[in-house]
Amino acid sequence: MGWYRSVVLVVLLLLTPMTSIASAQDAPTVSITTDWSGSSALSNEHAYILTFGDSSAHDYDLTVQHVRDAVDLAPSIQTTFLEDTATLTARVVLDSEIAWGDSVSIGVVINGHDNVPLSTPISVERTFTVGSWNQPMADHEVTTTTAWSLDQNYETTDGNQSFMLLFEGNGWQQRIGEVLSAYELGSGTLYTSERTNDSTTELSLELESFWKNETVTSGILTSQVIQAKGSGDILLQLVEDGVTTTINATVVDALLNRSDIDDVVTERLRMEAFGALMVDGEEDGSLFDVDGDISLLLLETSDIDGVRVLEHVQIEATANMMFAEEGSEFNLELDQFETLERWEDGVRIDQRYLVRGDGTFGFEDEEENSSMVVNGTVYTFHNQVEDGITLVDDVHVDGTLSGDVQGTFGMVQTIEQTGKQLNHTLVEHDVNVIHSETWFNVTGVGGSNFFGGSGVGSYYNDSYIYQATNADWGNRTVRLVWTETGPDPSSGDERPERSPIEREPAPPEVEE
Repeated sequence: MGWYRSVVLVVLLLLTPMTSIASAQDAPTVSITTDWSGSSALSNEHAYILTFGDSSAHDYDLTVQHVRDAVDLAPSIQTTFLEDTATLTARVVLDSEIAWGDSVSIGVVINGHDNVPLSTPISVERTFTVGSWNQPMADHEVTTTTAWSLDQNYETTDGNQSFMLLFEGNGWQQRIGEVLSAYELGSGTLYTSERTNDSTTELSLELESFWKNETVTSGILTSQVIQAKGSGDILLQLVEDGVTTTINATVVDALLNRSDIDDVVTERLRMEAFGALMVDGEEDGSLFDVDGDISLLLLETSDIDGVRVLEHVQIEATANMMFAEEGSEFNLELDQFETLERWEDGVRIDQRYLVRGDGTFGFEDEEENSSMVVNGTVYTFHNQVEDGITLVDDVHVDGTLSGDVQGTFGMVQTIEQTGKQLNHTLVEHDVNVIHSETWFNVTGVGGSNFFGGSGVGSYYNDSYIYQATNADWGNRTVRLVWTETGPDPSSGDERPERSPIEREPAPPEVEE
């Protein structure tokens, strides 16, 4: 009986019309895909691609439904056929825009193929639900392992600007209804390069910790907190008035925190570093050079909704400074250089400025075929300001004169007391009484005309400068009392007009 059934099947197959077999093999097909990326995204088009099984003519009907919040948007449709494709390909553009949670259904019913009607139309439908990448629409709870990068490069009129962030780590993600919560924790690398017309800032950090926590509701980011900790290097360079200032530092501790909650953005930065300070300048034959070591560079800022609510800048350093110009040279060794300013809510709550050092200087002066060589020593150079009030203003200089003029000179200045003093308009101000003594002892003159040709002798100026204690003010000398002896003796007691000029320090602002 087995052989009998086989013969019957063969006979039936032979009797089947070949057109029926060909028809089954050549049944028309179509696939439906999105075209939301590439050029369509740049032109804000909402488009789909219909790819048919061959290049023959197809008689078909197209239906589209775009539903948002249970309402059909009823978009209009524009269809074009693409050229240079292997099969018949149509591009369907809708005049609606997609949004998170939308449902779009595309239906194609093929009624005829190659100018031949189909006895049974072929129907293909595909429904798309709009969501976000890597965020499934169904309720879920999963753990993740991710590696991603963010690389941005763009050109401005000031040059190339760049930002790069690399991340590797683990995370967790949960969706309940329209609320998706997620966090990631790992490590990474951060590199930024910013250039302006006169400055360059480059920051490179190895992030030992990178944490991100965010909540997305109905496809809209409602809260996000990012915090990163690490260490690395920073380069700061400023070019101004022919002088280039460079700080090349090692970042030992960096904290970056940014939160965006209910459209309120809070940004905090704290960075501690040490490194080298270099200043170079040259103009019209003059040279200016600073070579220093920074033991502490501390920067901390906090901004809320575009308003600077905290700024702390602190530098502690030592440096060697040199200035040279046409036979003159000034060298100053700073044993201490400290500056600190801390602002909270637009109010300066802490300020400190301290510079202390010593050095040497020398120059040559010429006048009517005569020359004088000046060599001096700066024994004391000490200035200190705390909370905007000048506390120390000490200078001690001694030197010699040689050449066609021989002798010695010197200067001593210090704050002797602090008290009250009336200015030109008889308004009382807090002042430091600075006692300043300056002298020249000329012991020999060889045909020169220096000092007005007055010859050998002693010159002495004894002054008391009543200076407003507030270092932020201008024109601070409210009274000057002096006595001068020598070839042209004088004395006086003056109160300069428009002194002092009161002004408040300007609070820091967020840089755009």
